[in-house]
Amino acid sequence: MRVNFNELNRQDIYSVATALLYMLKDNPKYKSISELFYLTDYDSFIRLIKYFGGQTIQIPTFEELDEVLRMLLVYQYSEVEELPWKEVLDKTGIPAEESLSVRSKLIALKKFLGEYKPGGRGYK
Repeated sequence: MRVNFNELNRQDIYSVATALLYMLKDNPKYKSISELFYLTDYDSFIRLIKYFGGQTIQIPTFEELDEVLRMLLVYQYSEVEELPWKEVLDKTGIPAEESLSVRSKLIALKKFLGEYKPGGRGYK
């Protein structure tokens, strides 16, 4: 079967190109990259390549992302809204037995936020 690249859309062409990269380099780290073109738009993918090119990054699981978002809620409720700790745990759905662990994560989060500079990154 012959593939006519004139008949493929941009996502398909870049997907083939990145799959070929995996085959030519024989590097399993490149195996999933060809699917990213179907999940992102062209400009976002190119910015990703320009910024992270050559680096190994790990994408968090949905559960890991959920955990850190929950910690942001803990911060909001405890530090900004100044709710009682039990109410913070109740509102975030965190079991009381995880209270000590959550408090230590909150300390780390507060330290991080003290050093964090919000705003755009200017990725172009």
